[in-house]
Amino acid sequence: MHFSISQSTYITDLLQEYQMSSCNPVTNPSVDFLANDSGSLLYTYLFLCVGLKYLAHISRMDILFPVTYLATNSSRPTISSLDRLKRILRYLAGT
Repeated sequence: MHFSISQSTYITDLLQEYQMSSCNPVTNPSVDFLANDSGSLLYTYLFLCVGLKYLAHISRMDILFPVTYLATNSSRPTISSLDRLKRILRYLAGT
């Protein structure tokens, strides 16, 4: 017996919600883990983080580590942190 899980519609919805439908895709979800800077607190960070964590736990194990790592910044997210989450969206756009 064979079955598969596809969440392409969910990924498309995430890309549309964050105005990244026509972004330039990247080939891997890696982010700069050593960067440390300050910036504005963005509530969208939390919602995007939750959406990506849901996706990672259900069917996209390839993004689980970077999303979980970036979720540790959820008490003090910065613009740079949001850019790192958007890189993961760009990766998903290319897959």
